[in-house]
Amino acid sequence: MGRIATAGIVSLWVIPVSILVNRIVPDPYMDEIFHIPQAQRYCNGDFMSWDPMITTQPGLSSFSKWCLGILTLYPLHWFFTFLYYTDISSLTAVLAMYLACLKKKYLFSALLGAMAVVIRQTNIIWMLFVVCSEVIDIVGIFVKRNVG
Repeated sequence: MGRIATAGIVSLWVIPVSILVNRIVPDPYMDEIFHIPQAQRYCNGDFMSWDPMITTQPGLSSFSKWCLGILTLYPLHWFFTFLYYTDISSLTAVLAMYLACLKKKYLFSALLGAMAVVIRQTNIIWMLFVVCSEVIDIVGIFVKRNVG
């Protein structure tokens, strides 16, 4: 199926669900009152302003501007597409970092980890987990070779 046909089919259910969600939750939810105006400023090219009420770095806003078309069709993102959160981009970056580490592509894993931390600072814990799990694997291999 072509991209245009796929976008058309997705639009048939995205648009009605968007309307429904906006009717049920017409007001900004939780911290969206801070994030939405910030994202709008970024989309207008104003990268120098920053709302001090926002505690996350501007990674999600920049990332979403670059990948807006992809994210709307991304299956995991569907469930959160009506709310502006870091959950899906954060999860994607962390899982990609871990996968790159498992494939022994350490530099790429580190870059993905840095991106994950820019999106959400608490991902530093997941970065530490990935590093420690690989260190344990490397030490285990070293011990097996030297003992056995």
